[in-house]
Amino acid sequence: MEKNIALIPGDGIGPDVVAEAVNVLNAVASKFGHKFNYETVTAGGCAIDKFGKPLPQEELDKCLKSDAVLLGHDLSARLNFVLKKHCLVFAEE
Repeated sequence: MEKNIALIPGDGIGPDVVAEAVNVLNAVASKFGHKFNYETVTAGGCAIDKFGKPLPQEELDKCLKSDAVLLGHDLSARLNFVLKKHCLVFAEE
């Protein structure tokens, strides 16, 4: 199985959480013969600093073309709203 996963590290502890989640996914891929392709998406506070918006269209497009989105911690309620609006399935902690 090969899947494309968009990674949104987010802010605060998010980058560390996403990095460890990728380690787990890589271990699963290795054990079961899967392949995961990752693409990092700039969103949340990082995107506001860089683009002036929490989730610019070009970054959202990366999410929409992926099979899954792995979202780290983010304090932006606007980002969560935008993702929920475009995703078929959304899970939160």
